[in-house]
Amino acid sequence: MDDIKRGFKTLIANKPASTEVDLEDYSEPDYTRTPPKAHSAMFPGILGEIVEAVCSETEAVPVAVGANIIARFSAMIGRPSKQLPDAPSFSIGDSEMHCRPFYLITGETGKGRKGTSDKPARIIFQRVDQLLFERHSLINSAENKSELEQYWPLNTHGGGLSTGEGLAYFLRDDQEGKGGEIIPGQPDKRLFVVEEEFANALAVCKREHNTISGTLRKLWDGETLSPLTKSDRTIASNPHVSIVGHITAYEFIEKSTGNDIANGLLNRFVVLYSKREKLVALPQRTADYVINDLATVLADAVEFGQAAGGLTLEQSAKEYWEPEYNRLTCCEGGRAISSLFARSEPYALMHAAIFALLDKRKFINVADLKAALHWVEYWRHSLVYIFDGERKQVEAEVESSFADEVYQAVCKINNGKGCTRTEISHHFCRNTSAAEYTAALEKLMASVPPKVNLKRVKLPGKRNRVKTYHPIRN
Repeated sequence: MDDIKRGFKTLIANKPASTEVDLEDYSEPDYTRTPPKAHSAMFPGILGEIVEAVCSETEAVPVAVGANIIARFSAMIGRPSKQLPDAPSFSIGDSEMHCRPFYLITGETGKGRKGTSDKPARIIFQRVDQLLFERHSLINSAENKSELEQYWPLNTHGGGLSTGEGLAYFLRDDQEGKGGEIIPGQPDKRLFVVEEEFANALAVCKREHNTISGTLRKLWDGETLSPLTKSDRTIASNPHVSIVGHITAYEFIEKSTGNDIANGLLNRFVVLYSKREKLVALPQRTADYVINDLATVLADAVEFGQAAGGLTLEQSAKEYWEPEYNRLTCCEGGRAISSLFARSEPYALMHAAIFALLDKRKFINVADLKAALHWVEYWRHSLVYIFDGERKQVEAEVESSFADEVYQAVCKINNGKGCTRTEISHHFCRNTSAAEYTAALEKLMASVPPKVNLKRVKLPGKRNRVKTYHPIRN
């Protein structure tokens, strides 16, 4: 407990603890400069075996592989429903929590290995579905049932989150047609979504009257979807959807608006920074027998989870959780980081519950909570790195891009014979502040070699010499 306490005392002081070394060997890297690195304690049991098998001979990133495994497993075990009456749940006061995490994997394009980390999870869970179907068929055959119970494979969607109405239709309940007939809906409300272009979903959220933001918030909360449209009264009750989104840190900073943070959309996602940790020129394919062995253990865990019912904390876990809950609640950072980290407490409990189910237990113990807290720490460290480290790089790239635009304008205005700041402002329709023009022109004049030269010239009708900027074509 003292180890975790030391880590969270550091978080409260806005100095993130290291996830790179054991907490007893505590060190304090600067997470505005150094990206977080996953701690081995984040991957207990079968999750650790999968991460080790997948990442040992490939460039897949452990935290991204782990997130994909957790998300697919959570979607597959479901919530209490007609098909799965004994699916797991966890009571928090009068509320009922289910296991359906939303992850947002961020990293550089091509180097974050976001897609590479999704493929092994997809292959393993395809095999899990096959194994569960075979077991289901054997049970039906052995019991000589006159009406065979249908096996429901996990619904998956490969991206394209564009409208709330589309998601509601996919998960729709049975409807009564105009003639009184019953139009079948989707009886299985489980869905796993991997959105490899999550920046597009954020862009869609900004469109007027688009409902995707509100729908995603309701899905995380597990609320019934009922879009109010004139022509369609589609209702999707008790949805159970888990999402993994991919986005670059640049896009995350650029496209996530203050409203996305304030309305609670983005704080429903655990943001995990993903960066390639090693170079593997010729990555090896995971052997079929390894996939089968891992899938067999996962299939056992899925069967256990779907019949687990209510989960509870062991007494020692309750005693451990109380002070850690208080510390998580008191964690503060910048305004954006604090808002995005606001759901750390329920996510810590959710991860602990998932780790217990992966180990085929109905009781959450201290080890589950410790592993979950490492995920929460990694989440916070990712936010610190993205907003305090990557943002500076993004701002520098934006500034450099605007400076190039200003240089092209200086070359174009008056055929490159020199122009004033006022003429530059008119060229951009005055959509940019004076400070941004000043910074861009200073950058162009200070570059090596300089791209713009400043001269003071006497213009017709002007009493004093005027500053003009002239392009230097190297």
